[in-house]
Amino acid sequence: CCCCCCCCQTTLCTPRSEIMDSMFVPEGYTRVYGWSFLYIFSLTLPHSTAVQLAWPDQALHNGNVYGILPLTLAKQLSIYLMLVHQLIAFCLYSAPLYYMCEKALRVHTKPIYIRVLARLPVSLSVAAFAVAFPFYGTINAVVASITSPLVAFAFPAAAYSWLHRTTARQQACVRPPPSWMMKLFGGWAGIHALNVFIVAFFIVDGTGFGMFYSFSQFIRDVQHFKPFPQCYQC
Repeated sequence: CCCCCCCCQTTLCTPRSEIMDSMFVPEGYTRVYGWSFLYIFSLTLPHSTAVQLAWPDQALHNGNVYGILPLTLAKQLSIYLMLVHQLIAFCLYSAPLYYMCEKALRVHTKPIYIRVLARLPVSLSVAAFAVAFPFYGTINAVVASITSPLVAFAFPAAAYSWLHRTTARQQACVRPPPSWMMKLFGGWAGIHALNVFIVAFFIVDGTGFGMFYSFSQFIRDVQHFKPFPQCYQC
């Protein structure tokens, strides 16, 4: 549970390395981004649907799939692979915090053995939080409600409209909206109106209601299990 909580993964689930590579070849970005969504759907939907159909009542009240699945060799192997994945993800997601901590302590130009010591506060803080609140499903929901609607929908729509806010920039648009969309929405004014709707919808519905529900669930988990629980949905 602790390792899973340490990561605090978001649902920004697109394969980052492939998308970063495609940024050096902008004309291939759209294709890579589309395939990455298909990859994530094939990775998450089949087994999630299977668990929901096989154990609907247990899944409703248990956010830990390992507390639902029967003990088998496949489940044990899955746990080991998950631990490896979480350790790697922990290193990746903590790296920016490490650099910020080094900068704050003014040791970012020092040898590595000094910088490693400066990173200990970050690691110990995350580890202590993970042990105190091992509600990784709820924490994932909190992080996802804050980041996913904004990064995946609201920010791109707002940035696109801001970049093409003038007639000159609209005429110089490298990848303009499809012709059928321009006809459907009546040109750039309709496209901007659509983007405004997307931004408002995902900020209110995705981030607003998502944060309200996830934080409410986190508070209920803390009240029910208390900090540093000996058993969390065991």
